[in-house]
Amino acid sequence: MEIILETPSPSFLGHITATLASWQSDIVANHIHPGDLGWFERFGTGKAAASVRIWSSAADKTILAIGLLDGADLLRATVAPSARRNKALARAMAADITDPERGVLPRGSVSVDISADALVREHVAAADGWAEGEQWTWLRADLGGAEAPPPPSSSSAVGTANLLRAETAQTAEQIRQRVDVLVKAFEGSTFTVDKWHAMAASPAYKETGAKCLVLYEGDEAVGAATVWSAGPGRPGMLEPVGVSAKHHGRGLGTALCRAAVEELRRMGASSAVVGTPSSNVSAVAAYKKAGFVMTRLHNDLYREG
Repeated sequence: MEIILETPSPSFLGHITATLASWQSDIVANHIHPGDLGWFERFGTGKAAASVRIWSSAADKTILAIGLLDGADLLRATVAPSARRNKALARAMAADITDPERGVLPRGSVSVDISADALVREHVAAADGWAEGEQWTWLRADLGGAEAPPPPSSSSAVGTANLLRAETAQTAEQIRQRVDVLVKAFEGSTFTVDKWHAMAASPAYKETGAKCLVLYEGDEAVGAATVWSAGPGRPGMLEPVGVSAKHHGRGLGTALCRAAVEELRRMGASSAVVGTPSSNVSAVAAYKKAGFVMTRLHNDLYREG
């Protein structure tokens, strides 16, 4: 089998998003969700497309694997469930990933995040200079695979005595508050209202019905999360999830996660999945308190430059 590597055009992102959605499953682990691509599109469709790599069959152009350069030195990749152990694909991908001349990863220190059951991971791990790197904790909340969820609402109550509430960001003011909270939650964040609109214009956001939730305590916006769907009966994803720094340690992250999970339940998702560095102990604890169960620990692969 001949495998071809391509960088797609912006107009092809919709097809790639739909392909990623079709691969999502509660049985097979995927390290890229349509929401990952949608969140990345905050930088614009041009940059998003330039950061995607696709491996396809030369014979019929079927996409067999998708990679996202989440920064110049990190490739996150997933393989079609039917091609996880395909030897020709694994050899081609490993050669492209480990050789800086192939246009995937540059020279120097780089990391690769690939599902543990994909044969290509074994090939990369065996290449000169590669070793296990940062450990990630993956967690899942089972939503029961509801077949007929109730109609979604713009507001859902969380916490006790309705002191907290989560609302879907729809108005200009809610969008501004959602952006402001994210900037306060993550030091160094460059998120803006313009980037929010770019994200919201992505196929992953528009075509799967993604939603941004804002958590309020009284009239103050204290947290925000975006929930991404891959379609009814498939896993949904939370990304990003953040609470304003001055409110850390109060359990608001747990409340926000619970609201996000309930929104995904209404959207018909079979489960909610999240991945976070294992070193982020507080995030792991918040997810567990919100009902998530750890499904696996996973190390990315690292090459020191």
